[in-house]
Amino acid sequence: MTAPAFAQSPQKINHDLLVKSWPAKWITCPGITGKEYGVYLFRKTFSVNSVPGELLVHVSADNRYKLFVNEKYVGNGPARGDLMKWHFETYDISSFLQPGKNVISAVVWNFAEQRPVAQFSAHTGLIIQANTSADSVVNTNKSWFVTKDSSYEALPVNLNTYYVVGPGEKFNSSRHEWMWMTADLDQTKWSIAAEIENGTPVNSFQEYGAPSQHVLYPREIPGMEIKPQRFATIRRSNLPKLDQQFLSGGKALTIPAHSTINILIDQQHLTTAYPVITFSDGNASEIKITYAESLFNDKMEKGNRNEIENKNIIGNYDIILPDGGKNRTYEPLWWRTFRYVELQITTQQEPLTIHDFYSLFTAYPFKEKAVFKASDPALTDIWNVGWRTQRLCSGESYFDCPYYEQLQYVGDTRIQSLVSTYVSGDTRLVKTAIQSFRESHLPFGLTQSRYPSYQTQIIPPFSLIWVTMVHDYWMLNDDAAFVRSTIPAIMDVLNWYESKLDETGMLAHMEWWNFVDWVDYKNCNRGSNHSRRHIKKGLGS
Repeated sequence: MTAPAFAQSPQKINHDLLVKSWPAKWITCPGITGKEYGVYLFRKTFSVNSVPGELLVHVSADNRYKLFVNEKYVGNGPARGDLMKWHFETYDISSFLQPGKNVISAVVWNFAEQRPVAQFSAHTGLIIQANTSADSVVNTNKSWFVTKDSSYEALPVNLNTYYVVGPGEKFNSSRHEWMWMTADLDQTKWSIAAEIENGTPVNSFQEYGAPSQHVLYPREIPGMEIKPQRFATIRRSNLPKLDQQFLSGGKALTIPAHSTINILIDQQHLTTAYPVITFSDGNASEIKITYAESLFNDKMEKGNRNEIENKNIIGNYDIILPDGGKNRTYEPLWWRTFRYVELQITTQQEPLTIHDFYSLFTAYPFKEKAVFKASDPALTDIWNVGWRTQRLCSGESYFDCPYYEQLQYVGDTRIQSLVSTYVSGDTRLVKTAIQSFRESHLPFGLTQSRYPSYQTQIIPPFSLIWVTMVHDYWMLNDDAAFVRSTIPAIMDVLNWYESKLDETGMLAHMEWWNFVDWVDYKNCNRGSNHSRRHIKKGLGS
């Protein structure tokens, strides 16, 4: 996967596709419930006499997709929302086309009960709709073919903590259809796609008021930044004479037959990225890639994260099983968070060659426009670390943390919104976050504490913090119509609090979790629940 070659084009969406049902169908793999774990490959071949100047397509999937045209990566999505606001992306694929035969393809996956808590789901599926009827040949329907990719298996993550970003992957190379995107693929073993329903945009007529499984809405934020990056250094290994040039891509690494090797690699700072590994031979070998923010000592303490002596790596991981083929490339379906990466490789009858190992950084495309200067270099370091933290905690939503949760909590998001606004001037993600929390609004008046999230959590103080987020946005942006649209929900929050006042005018009993941030409250001054105060410990601590 490489960075997409163009920006999305939401302003060019055909108006009819915003107010009428789409001719394109949601399609899926026949014979599945649509609720189970699975990875599916979709494809369609079509011909063009000449390359058009523009060919816009609108794409979505449940849970996620990666889109390709003629074996070249186009983009991924959809941007996270909920079932009543299911996003689609718009791409101009003309630059990927060629005269004659073309292939448009997509990998779609559903992590089912192991999906991230931030990920809603209704039914495994893919939808692609051309912007104009002249290009309808690419529309998803029964002209598409699909197969289940049995090479993938979910690896549950057990870290004895709250980890909800999705499973690891076990990838069996011998089961993968390596030529699945090529024009000359034999499709006789593939199935004709099963149709589910027409695409239904948010403004279209819903018969008898019954919405579709996914109410489609244009993506509101730009595509994520994707750029190659190299690992910094090898910190330890049991492989004699291991050349650091392996990390630069300048020298392949060959592991002899009947060997087990461990290589601990240090990025030297935390990152969010898709790891990419290319390998040959090594039939029946196993490559285990473990990811961690820090190493742990025997007391499960992290300590100084630069230090590795007498420490081990504990974290989520992926497993790749080579099939003996040449120049196989694997990257996980979803990105990983790491500073340290360990390669643990075991070979059997034949050697395994690792041609390259690097990663593709990904995050919301904030640009650092503010400038900070100080005579004290420590302050400059704090600024740089703070901005890196902001980048790593910003994707299709803001994150409380990229490694463990990837959930957008109001308490964290208000601070992140201010930081990203002042440093970048880009308020699109801020506005999307405010909208998301408004859409989480519950019938009795409060917003949810985090959203999108298919597991409801209610923290009343976070609803008040959401109100302050709206005020921040109003002070910094000329967008009165949007701010005005939030007022009914704001009034509901304030009315809920007013209903909790006792005869003294103070807050009395409060339902739910009256929390701000973590402290050792068991050792605090004991009193009634509503008088105990949690202390904000700060972003990123």
